[in-house]
Amino acid sequence: KFKNPELISEIRREYGLDSKNFSMVLTDYDLRPNLNRVFNKPTASSDLLDYIDTFPSRQPEKEEERNSPSPCSKAETNNQEENSLMR
Repeated sequence: KFKNPELISEIRREYGLDSKNFSMVLTDYDLRPNLNRVFNKPTASSDLLDYIDTFPSRQPEKEEERNSPSPCSKAETNNQEENSLMR
């Protein structure tokens, strides 16, 4: 959900769109649209990213992300640099 409920109206006003003129379909690399999933209004980026995560091309990437340590993992921090910044 948007934190600013007027945002959709503002976007439509800015681009001269009414609700009948806005639609968006996201596709995977194969460019085959899933017509069961058409966004008829501006949608929160978190919802779009969740939808993109269901694409077949994202599955290997998600698996790699699950198996790799976090980029912010404590094991990878350089304590010397961290300590110098705390002075």
